[in-house]
Amino acid sequence: MKRIRVKSILKNETEKEKNISNVDGLIIENKIKYQELDKTKITLTFKDNGVELIRENEESKINISFIEKKETNSKYYIKKLDFRIPVRVFTKELKIDENIIIIKYNLLLNESHLKSYEYIVFYKEW
Repeated sequence: MKRIRVKSILKNETEKEKNISNVDGLIIENKIKYQELDKTKITLTFKDNGVELIRENEESKINISFIEKKETNSKYYIKKLDFRIPVRVFTKELKIDENIIIIKYNLLLNESHLKSYEYIVFYKEW
């Protein structure tokens, strides 16, 4: 287990919004774990063919597999309503380099393109 400093940037390219977090986190085996300032828990798991993201807060949970140039299926879970919404994700770009992960993807609902995102995670030991 290693302690890290994480800077994450989630850009909603469709609506031109950006969320930035600078927080402490951990690397445990093939996972990066941290909690954003709004108490959203993030787990990034490195897999042979990509990255899996689990993003969970009091209201919802989503689990997404990012595989470059591939479409994957996921469910967005709304806890209060105990309701699951099927969503698809198309990963346009996935780059994993030393201390940085860049994921560009489209979120799809039914046959519609819902939103485009860019998710960047910088991390370093401290």
